[in-house]
Amino acid sequence: MAGTPNAPLLLIAWGCCLRLARIQLKHSLTRQTVRLRVADLESLLELARDWMPRYGTKVKTVQLTWWTDDDLRDLHRIRATPERQQAASAAESFIGLGSPWTSGWRETFDLLDALVAKILQACSNFLHIKLIEQTLIPVIVCAETNERNEISVRSGITSRRTRCALQVAGSRISAADLSFERFVLAAEKYLDVLDMVPNVVHLSLRISHDPFSRMPHFFPRLFQPQKLASLELSDAGISTLTALSAQPCSTLTQLVLSGMPSLQLAELADFLKVHPVTTLCLRDIFLSDIQHPFSAPETLKLKLQNLSVTVETDGALLDLFDAAPLKKVEFCARRGGNTSDRIPPQRITAFIKKHRASLLSFKLDGVLFDATEVSAINRSLEQEGVSVRVVAIE
Repeated sequence: MAGTPNAPLLLIAWGCCLRLARIQLKHSLTRQTVRLRVADLESLLELARDWMPRYGTKVKTVQLTWWTDDDLRDLHRIRATPERQQAASAAESFIGLGSPWTSGWRETFDLLDALVAKILQACSNFLHIKLIEQTLIPVIVCAETNERNEISVRSGITSRRTRCALQVAGSRISAADLSFERFVLAAEKYLDVLDMVPNVVHLSLRISHDPFSRMPHFFPRLFQPQKLASLELSDAGISTLTALSAQPCSTLTQLVLSGMPSLQLAELADFLKVHPVTTLCLRDIFLSDIQHPFSAPETLKLKLQNLSVTVETDGALLDLFDAAPLKKVEFCARRGGNTSDRIPPQRITAFIKKHRASLLSFKLDGVLFDATEVSAINRSLEQEGVSVRVVAIE
């Protein structure tokens, strides 16, 4: 990244703004979180000038949301209005960029970049960064004409000041949430983000498309250096786990999967076999209709101790964990989902009996099993001399 002050990554991070009234700003900061978003120069100035000097050191989490398409359309409309020019002049005076304010695109971007950098510098103790991508437009298409009546069509978005502020903060950041819709174009930016936060221990990724076939080098770099303790993957494609299994991480102990459209249990088994995961959470997972066979549970040697599942499935999911040293298990219903494909009570009972030596707690959603069924399960466990009891949760 050296020598590339305008690296694409920071197209996300520089021009951000908080859409909150004064009282909301204070409330947000008392929760140790500040949310920055493009498009409201007035609020961004207020935050940088009036609030950060007093509350910046209390901020633990910074959320940076990249431009939305609506933001960019509004920028075309309002950037030359008297109100925007007045706010921009005040911001320029506060920041001190050294030149009188004009309503040009580059001046607008430079000013926003400087304001966001000022805010990040004031947040001298934040440990958690959230980056949310809404659009990937790297340039603004302009309809301005020069002296020879020629149309000037492109103006690049820069982020030099914000990039420097993030680099300064990067070594202390221990948690990062990255969310993006158009993976292949965005991934390089986020790899640059990860390079800037080398000590991240908790990483959350929201990926709307399956990128591995087009960008196989992305996932191996997630585990370099190997410091991750927890990983959350949302809306990831079917090849994601396979890609991550090829680069085992010896420090990864927590895994959260949510929104996966067609999960293969064999791929999950391969991932758990090569990673020391002790806590697994599956949220709104859809199992593939056709499942490939996986190794016998006793050969996987899983280290899993805590399992939380929100999924419509049959007993095949339990088969995977039959030999795991489980201590705490929780099964929840997907709200509004179909419970007709639930795991039958008899399979739950058999599963608990298999884990009688290690299991300490087993919770079931009351939507999945009524009180009569829960009582029947517990009677069977008592008759078998199993100490753990099923607890129904609301």
